[in-house]
Order: sequence, then structure tokens, then C-alpha cells
Amino acid sequence: MKKSLTLAFTVVVFGLIAIEGSAAGVINWTPYPLPPVGNIIGQFNDVIFDGTQFWAVGANGWVQKSPDGVTWTSVAPGPTYFFYDIAYGGGNQYVVVGAGSGGAGSSVYVTNDGGATWSQSTTGVPGFFSLYNVAHGATAGEYVAVGSGGTIVRSTDGGVTWSPPANYSPSPYGLNSVIYTPIGTGLYVAVGGNGIILTSNNGGNTWTPQNSGTTVVLENVAYANGLLVAVGWNGTILTSPNGVNWTQVTPAPTTKNLTAVTYGPCGWVVAGVQGTVLSSPNGTSWTAETSNTTAPLIGAAYGNNRYVVVGQGTTLVGQCQGQTGGGCVPPPPDMVAWYPLDEQAGATTVQDIAPAPFSTINDWGSTQPGPVHSGGPMAVVGKVGAGALYFFGPHIQVPHSADLNFPSGLSIDAWIRVVDCGHGSGGAWAPIVDKWDPATQTGFSFFVDQPAPATGFLKLQLNSALFTSTHSLPTSANPVANVGPWVHVAVTVDPTSNLGVFYINGAVAGGVCASSRRNRQCFADVDRRDAPARRPL
Repeated sequence: MKKSLTLAFTVVVFGLIAIEGSAAGVINWTPYPLPPVGNIIGQFNDVIFDGTQFWAVGANGWVQKSPDGVTWTSVAPGPTYFFYDIAYGGGNQYVVVGAGSGGAGSSVYVTNDGGATWSQSTTGVPGFFSLYNVAHGATAGEYVAVGSGGTIVRSTDGGVTWSPPANYSPSPYGLNSVIYTPIGTGLYVAVGGNGIILTSNNGGNTWTPQNSGTTVVLENVAYANGLLVAVGWNGTILTSPNGVNWTQVTPAPTTKNLTAVTYGPCGWVVAGVQGTVLSSPNGTSWTAETSNTTAPLIGAAYGNNRYVVVGQGTTLVGQCQGQTGGGCVPPPPDMVAWYPLDEQAGATTVQDIAPAPFSTINDWGSTQPGPVHSGGPMAVVGKVGAGALYFFGPHIQVPHSADLNFPSGLSIDAWIRVVDCGHGSGGAWAPIVDKWDPATQTGFSFFVDQPAPATGFLKLQLNSALFTSTHSLPTSANPVANVGPWVHVAVTVDPTSNLGVFYINGAVAGGVCASSRRNRQCFADVDRRDAPARRPL
């Protein structure tokens, strides 16, 4: 059996980015009821995915986590406050924001042990204003929270202390949502009442109003794959590539108020009142989904191969469904690992979403040596999907498992965007995936060799043999600036014949022969040099 390792991902590994994802398509939605609290309907106000599991917050002091959006476990701090949002800061740190006692004022709770214990922080918010939303920034411990009365407060010590930005004059309109994006050198985007949009490119210290082109209430904003999407009342949907120039989707795809937005392999998903759910492959053309609920929907996230939308009395779980002639791409047979690598700032876990029955183990990885944007890889714009990871020295480490042993045949493919990492007589190697032991000369490594400026060749180390593609690919990208071509690369080795092929953008780019050294033609593309151990660039 030929095992397939699809780096369906958004990755740069030691100097190159790879990404692969699926197009938008039909989503199968299943509602699950939330239990009431006494005579009060249970309600989640927002949900996030931390790379491993979902976290949701809501009324009655709810803070709960779930692996699948169906079964929830309480990790609540204790008070029955009205919590509006939660942010993940990496490791075991989470920050919850909301209203204070009796629904007035504000509250912030912080855990540094994954919800086992919580501490209440001083919010720095005056009077009766509440905090509606919070985002983790580029550096460890950095958060920005927004709320009623145009409130903005910042924390740089992990949510312990908070203060408003210097010289910031709050607008009379509430701010409902704030996110941190990798746009430029890092950009916060906040949206709220009267169509207000604010941006900050210096860690939330100063804020610039932008022209949204609308005066309706904007409820939420999300970023993925180089695009910002903001949603609001009366079916309003706005898009922007940079947070400055905004375009309204016309005509509006619905008249219902929209309150939630997220992105996943089947595209953008927005949700709102009366069970409204829409999907889009590009943020511009939208299709009404059959949500199977009429409940008000408030927040949304994607993770663990599913969309999770939360609201009043229900959670809604959606999974992509393959379509003939387009839509979500079904996984190929024998796929044992599939890494989207679309993790965002603060994530420490990298998902493997390969489905059963061929994948029997969740070969999840971890960002090394730290979280995304905090010592680990950087989240940048991807080819498809929710973004890419730029590896400028950091890497992803996946524990050993039987799934990832390739005794004979294998297939590896990825989208890559290659950075010129240097060159010379020995070249400069940028691994895509590496499971090769130089001491025992066993295992495999698929990587790019850069022997000359802006030029790279694919290489496959398979046990003691090293194979090289005959065709080259460009290596002159700048992932941070979103510059340079994306290239689809693949290598496959047949388990019966032990013959293989390199591919670059779907075209044959060289051959592999993993068996008989007596066949000279078979080894025409083999680099006979001894292969030293791979080293990070």
C-alpha cells in the first residue's frame, strides 16, 4: 500500500512555505442543544479554536471547552457574569472578557493553567462600560480588548493589568470585535456601531479610523488567506485586503443581521439571527446554507475538521461535503497525514486532519521552539485555506508514529513558496518534511536544494539514496510581503516497482528508482553524493 502524506498546508519549513487546501462547497450542518441554566436558556456568545480544542464563553459565567463542538466541559472561573469573548495567548494562557456583576461594568479573568485556576484582573475600564471582545497580539502577553462606549484597553503582561492607549479618544459608538492580523508588520482591526472601523499597526498604541462606506452596526470581523471580512446588520458584508480599503458586497446576500464570521477549508462562513448561515469561496459570492436551526447564532470558529457556530440554546457543527464537479476536495485513498498548517498567533499545536480509515493516529505536531508569532513560525498569507506559516528558523515537530513509517511506497505533496536561503558549492537545503536518520541511513526527507540564486531543485532522501529532480523551481519569494510564486510540488514512489516521479506544478520533473542500482537509466536522476544531515537554514 502506498501511503500518502499530504502537506495540505500553509507552511514554511526552514525557509519555504507550503500550503494546500480545498475549495468552497456544501457544508452539512447539525445543531446540538445547549442545556438551560435553571429557567434561563443556555447561551454561548463566542467560540475560538486553540489548535487542539474549542473554547466558548457565554451567559451565567459559562466558560467551556470541547474537542468537537458537541460535548462541552466547564472550566468556569466561578462568578455568574455575562462573558462575551475569550482569547488564547499560547501555552495554557486564556483571557476571558465580559460584563461585571449584574451585567454592568466590565470583567477580565485570566488562566495560565488551561482553566484549572483563574484570577480576576483590574480592567482599567471606566464606569459601567463592558468589554465585548479581546484579541491576542504578536508578542507573548499582548492583548487588546474593546467594548461599549468605544472602549479600548491594552495589556502587555498576559492580561494582568490593563490601560487605555495614550491620547485615545473613545467614539460614542461601541466596538464589538477586534482581531490581530499579519497584515504589514501586524495590524489590529476593530469594528463596531455606525460602521466604525479602526486599525492599529503599532500594537494597539494608536488607532486610525477607516472609511467603511456604511453606517450600519458591524458585529464581527475575521481574517484569513489575505482577506478581511466584516459582517453586520441588514446582511452587511464588507471585504478588505489591507484594513484600509473596504468594499461592500452588493446586493446583500440576506436582510438578516449577521453576527459571526470564520474561515475554513470549505470557505468563508457567516451566521446571524434566525439560524442564518451563508458560505462563500471568496468573500464576494455567497450561498445560503441549510442550518437546520432557527436559533440566534453569535460566534463561529473552525478547527478539528469542522465549523462550530454558537448561539442561544444551540451549537451548530458543520462539516465539508465533497461534490462532483467542484466543491470541497475529498481526501485521496491511503492518506495517513494531512496538515492544513493554518494556525494563527499563539497556537502551539498543529492539526493533522487526515480521515479514517487510512489514518489511524492523530499525528498532531507542535510549533518549535515557541508558539506561532512568539518564537515559533509566523502566520502569513497562504495560497488557499486560512493562511500559511512562515518558517524562518522555527519548525514543526511531529512525534514518531506507525502512521508515518514508509517501508516502501509513499506520496508527498505540498504548495510551497520558497525563500532564497543562500547557495554555493554545497547548496542550501530547505526541508519540506524530514524523517531521515543520518546515523542509520533510514527514513525519508523531501526538501529543496538551492545551488544557485533564485533556483531550487527537489530532492528526496530515501534511506541511503538521494534523488534529484531534473527541473528547477523559483526560490525568490518574500512570504512576509506576500511576494513570489506559489509552486505545487510532489514526489511519489510506487511500492511495487520502486519507481517514482517528481512533479512541479503537475508536470513531471524527474525520476526516482528506489531499488535496482544496476539499471543506469533508472538512476539517471540520482545524485550520488553522500548526503550530510539536514540543517535548518
